[in-house]
Amino acid sequence: RSIKWDRDRAILGPVAMKTNVAYIDSGLDRVTLLDLAEDTTRITTKSIGRRAIHAVPSNDRHKLFVITRGEEAIHHGEIDQPPKFWVIDTENRDAPPIAYEIGSPFDRVAVAPDNSIAIAYFSAAGPDSAGFFRNPNELAVIDLTREPSDTNPTLKTIRSFGSVPEGIALSPRVSLEGYDNEA
Repeated sequence: RSIKWDRDRAILGPVAMKTNVAYIDSGLDRVTLLDLAEDTTRITTKSIGRRAIHAVPSNDRHKLFVITRGEEAIHHGEIDQPPKFWVIDTENRDAPPIAYEIGSPFDRVAVAPDNSIAIAYFSAAGPDSAGFFRNPNELAVIDLTREPSDTNPTLKTIRSFGSVPEGIALSPRVSLEGYDNEA
């Protein structure tokens, strides 16, 4: 029998999107979208990485952002995969999910209101049952306007004299037209 039936299973959601409701299945490594715009519900599935741990919608609720822990292949049938940050376009059924390798299994994400930047970080909950070593002050800065690459995302460590960040707030881009820098 396939290993996917023996994996730990956690369902994230429901996550309310614009016209969809999203469920993330960590055992089957997929996002299931229920499109409720019509009288007949359309179901779409999109494959993502192993072991989803966190999901949030964009501010406009057209995109879904999912963090997957990945998996180190130890046993037969397991998939060796690093932690990833996934961007799922819920309005375009044919658009494939975009994956950014984030280096660490962060468990929180903050996204700019214009969907240009995302920052993945660790919550104050501390290490989970997987017991991995982590730098609690590490961040992954993801430029969502660029394709995934060796330089996107960028990993940063912030200075801290206490605990991990309690949250991250990103403001919209501000235009300072007419601002006199000489004054």
